[in-house]
Amino acid sequence: MRCVLSFDIGGTSLKGALINAQGEIVALDFLKQRPPVPDLKGCCELDPEQLWHDFKRLAGLVLSKSQATGIQIDGIVISAITRTQIFLNKNGQSVRPAMTWADSRARDQAGRIASVVQTLDKRFRTFGPINAYHPLARILWLLEKEPQNFEQLYCVLEPKDYLNFRLTGAWAADEISLSRLTTIVDRKPAEELFSQLNLPIEIIPPLMSPQHCIGPVLSGLDSPFDRLAGVPVFAGSMDAWCASLGLGALRPQYAYDISGTSEVLGVLSDSYEEIPGLVTLPWYLDLYQIGGPSQTGADCLRWYQEAFGSSHEGIDPGRVLQELEKRYRQPEPIVFLPYLRGERTPLWDPDVRGLFFGINRRHSSTDFIWAILEGVAFAGRQILELATKFRKISLHEVRIGGGAARSDLWCQIKSSIWKYSVTRMKEAESALLGAAMVGYCGLAEYSSLDQAQAEMAHKDRSFEPSDGAWREHTKLYDLLYENFLEIQKAALPLSRSLVQRVHNHSDLISYQQENAQ
Repeated sequence: MRCVLSFDIGGTSLKGALINAQGEIVALDFLKQRPPVPDLKGCCELDPEQLWHDFKRLAGLVLSKSQATGIQIDGIVISAITRTQIFLNKNGQSVRPAMTWADSRARDQAGRIASVVQTLDKRFRTFGPINAYHPLARILWLLEKEPQNFEQLYCVLEPKDYLNFRLTGAWAADEISLSRLTTIVDRKPAEELFSQLNLPIEIIPPLMSPQHCIGPVLSGLDSPFDRLAGVPVFAGSMDAWCASLGLGALRPQYAYDISGTSEVLGVLSDSYEEIPGLVTLPWYLDLYQIGGPSQTGADCLRWYQEAFGSSHEGIDPGRVLQELEKRYRQPEPIVFLPYLRGERTPLWDPDVRGLFFGINRRHSSTDFIWAILEGVAFAGRQILELATKFRKISLHEVRIGGGAARSDLWCQIKSSIWKYSVTRMKEAESALLGAAMVGYCGLAEYSSLDQAQAEMAHKDRSFEPSDGAWREHTKLYDLLYENFLEIQKAALPLSRSLVQRVHNHSDLISYQQENAQ
């Protein structure tokens, strides 16, 4: 049997699989990681060398599976988190730890860059909002705060491009993941903006399509890649794009939801539209994605279980959800703002904080868990409403995948809150599947990504807003969603005030921690 070796590098896990041309996973394994936690200054880093070490280990686990015996590997494709910058010198060595997707230290730089962008002619403006998570903000921070490291800088890569570099020796990136650094008009690197910021455009690697072969696996690499020398490596793309492809949602008037540690939602449109708070990126041919990544998701549930779960419940979110519908729920619901790590889309505010609102003495853990599931879905509805209301896009359905999509209950809650048909695909690992589709297009097994998603993405079941008793839930959810938005509006300034006070008095917090020890 012939397969593509596909990887999905996420924020809390690394996954790898051998996938055949019919979209079937032949062998699968993963490594779990604790999600990175920013410090009080918003810094959140990782060691690129550790990433490479874990990547090699994961590949070894996949290839050692009994199902992998006798498999011919025709190509390698990586899907990965984005908004994580790895800073390399000309020898390919890291000049400092990487800044991760949760790192918000570059807020001041982002504000100044946004001001510069507003002065540019429209021909020179770039995709997406400028914020603390933007690669240019991190690069400018490096220039200003660590000039000695900036002097050594040769190239800035994101995680998959760094791993591709270690595999092939090629400096390369895909044009979708780095579209934030390209102009809207011609989709070429934003030379004028780089010039205005006194940054060298040469630190950006060459851009290419996801299915472009960047080179073969080098000979002489450590195990297990010593066995794969000569196998073609394709550029791949970011996890959201690969997942939308794996869900079969790469088509106009469809939306996708990647439901994992955090949620990523997007609406596919055949026209470009700038919407405040949302990220509009070129997605495929004449398609644009309107939406973006959040900081909320299943990690909220895991946090609750870690913080308050009893020993017999453990911290397995899947088991908790299976039991939830059997438990009594109070008729007066709690509303949850799910901002445990700040928020990206649509607030772009690292200082917003989470909140349970409406607690009374009768509430139990069951009510809090319901509130978490609904709060994450309310945050998703806000993104979908913003994305569709400006051009009145009529969505056919929302395609959903990811680990949290395995829960029928959560899928139904989302359908009832969003008021759209939500279709779960058979393969939960949509980013792995999408990466494999990229590989098969690069190998000319399929003539286009359209054909690949038609042949390899298969439906499991659909959830409708009006299913059974959920028809009444939808009416209640409309009312609760209004409360959600009102509470969010009131809580934002209070969150910023709280965070500012904590920052101003961090010495007192350190003193308390020392005494506790």
